Amino acid sequence: MSDLEIQLCENENGDLCQDVLIIPQESSVNDILAAFERFCAEKTASCYGCVGCCQERVPVTSLDAERLLQLLPTEERTLAKLCEKLLDIETFPDGAVDIRLKRDPEGCCILMDKENSCCSKHIYRTFACASHYCLPRSEKLDDIRSAIVNQGMDELVRQLYAEGILPQINIEDYPPNIFTGKSTYNDILLCELIDI
Repeated sequence: MSDLEIQLCENENGDLCQDVLIIPQESSVNDILAAFERFCAEKTASCYGCVGCCQERVPVTSLDAERLLQLLPTEERTLAKLCEKLLDIETFPDGAVDIRLKRDPEGCCILMDKENSCCSKHIYRTFACASHYCLPRSEKLDDIRSAIVNQGMDELVRQLYAEGILPQINIEDYPPNIFTGKSTYNDILLCELIDI
């Protein structure tokens, strides 16, 4: 584990925001997730019962998809079934692809437990969910989150193409990246995603 820490700072407008000031060279994506968790426990109010972020788009990375497969019955743990049951995929004319968790008819994440106003599958939550808190982020921290989500989703697009689920995309637009062949967020070093 690295000494990476999310801190409360002021942005250029003088508003409070989340920021990461020092990123040790050996820091992984898992380290930033742990830092978000520590930050939340120390600096934010409990979000239990608040469903505000559960109404937003929830992007899915290749590693998120691996975790989400555990929610399906053993005999259905395929990317095709995951797409059918839990994911929405949108392709755009320019070749871009957006992969996100499905929403119910009211616009809530389908993993939302409405009766208890909390995530029904919290331990399987995506990187985007685990790294989101109701505070603005610095540009640097937002860039880090975006790099993780974008490269992770690009790898999921590659996997879906290989499975014949997205045959219409141009696979050359989705070259292998830092997520390719990785099985955990601990395997992905932040220094390989961004300049630190």
